[in-house]
Amino acid sequence: MLIDRTTKEYTLSDGSVWTALLLANELNITKSGARYRLKQSSDFDDVMRKNNQNLGRPPNDRIVSNNKKFVSISKQPKAVRADILTRNAYDPMSKLFLKMS
Repeated sequence: MLIDRTTKEYTLSDGSVWTALLLANELNITKSGARYRLKQSSDFDDVMRKNNQNLGRPPNDRIVSNNKKFVSISKQPKAVRADILTRNAYDPMSKLFLKMS
């Protein structure tokens, strides 16, 4: 049984009409990413922004950046920092956890 589905068209603030597939091909993003942008806003600038462009929110300093594999201890929450500082590196379980990471 075949279901006939029509492609949904979105009209942006500048009057242009886009589908998710057209937008995905134009911006070189996934079809689901294009569909998400079209559902979230009809503003032309928001929809057509570059991939991974910051939307004005300040960056989160706890997010791992520059391909580091850890977050420095000074940026850890107080409870995690206290737990790290009381860790015994000579404990057999601690050695096992350090080997696993």
